[in-house]
Amino acid sequence: MGSVVSDVMGVSALDMLRTIAAGVENLEKVSGVHSPNNEKKRAELELVLRGYINQHKRLMIKTILTHIDFQTD
Repeated sequence: MGSVVSDVMGVSALDMLRTIAAGVENLEKVSGVHSPNNEKKRAELELVLRGYINQHKRLMIKTILTHIDFQTD
């Protein structure tokens, strides 16, 4: 994802990660969360998001996002 979004800790990237962690598998829904500024990168973003995400990876993403939220609040 870092090759497509300019800031992996930015609002758009974190929203996409939260969507993936929540179990959304529809690539259009996940990539649709991103900012309109990234519209030109939609095809590239969907290619990046085609990776295999299993339950363990979702749990790890949720854990990391929870830790980030704790550290930044």
